[in-house]
Amino acid sequence: MRLLFLLLLMTSSPRVSSSFVKPDSPEMKGVVSSIILSSLEQAVIFLEKDYTNTEVNDMVSLRILQVELKAVQKIWIKDPLFRILNQKVEKLIEKLDKFIGKSINKLKLLQPTYVQAFHPLLKPGFWQLPCQWIRTNTSMIYDEIHHEDAKVLDVRDNCIVELLASRINEDWSCSCSHSCETLVTKLGASNYYLSYQLRYFLFSKMLECSGDLFQRNKHYMDLFCANMMKMNQDAELNGYTFPDHGLFMTNSE
Repeated sequence: MRLLFLLLLMTSSPRVSSSFVKPDSPEMKGVVSSIILSSLEQAVIFLEKDYTNTEVNDMVSLRILQVELKAVQKIWIKDPLFRILNQKVEKLIEKLDKFIGKSINKLKLLQPTYVQAFHPLLKPGFWQLPCQWIRTNTSMIYDEIHHEDAKVLDVRDNCIVELLASRINEDWSCSCSHSCETLVTKLGASNYYLSYQLRYFLFSKMLECSGDLFQRNKHYMDLFCANMMKMNQDAELNGYTFPDHGLFMTNSE
């Protein structure tokens, strides 16, 4: 998803006219955008060849990718310089849609209960991009972090299933048990536990949950975003070494 993030940044940044090709010039943006799109096309081709190994989490990420591509498309359609690239984006969106449909049908046969539980996240139209970019608040970065507990990772999906199930039953407050609230609001979490916490509150925002816990949705999302950004900056300083590079890509979705 970091590749799409770069595309969105380039399409939203101001242009500077010059007789020379500058990094932020339309010409250079076109070159870089073409490289990014080619990488995404190759990634989709790889997934198509290996679709039997895809999981529900992969489908959720690809749905987000679709939304980001459509956001790029809406910007590029107004610019004649990006007409050819925009055609590539349209084809990529269509290819993704077919692949996601094929993969979900396969998962329904292999993991019917799991797919049913996460069905809202897989539906077209569930995901929405934020209206504007925000800066992280460095004052919210933890002074001390705690390594994740394997037991926590084993039960994290249960909390999301609980959240989704309550919303399916038209409970606008959205249920959150005491144990889940403890998990998703724990301070000092790191690595994949931290990204899970952010996703939980992101899901609740998309579901328009209104319970007491979710009244502080923005606070928790700002808190977790600030610490995830710090982790990404540390990974960059360390040269994206293992296992930092995998976590970096997860945090950049």
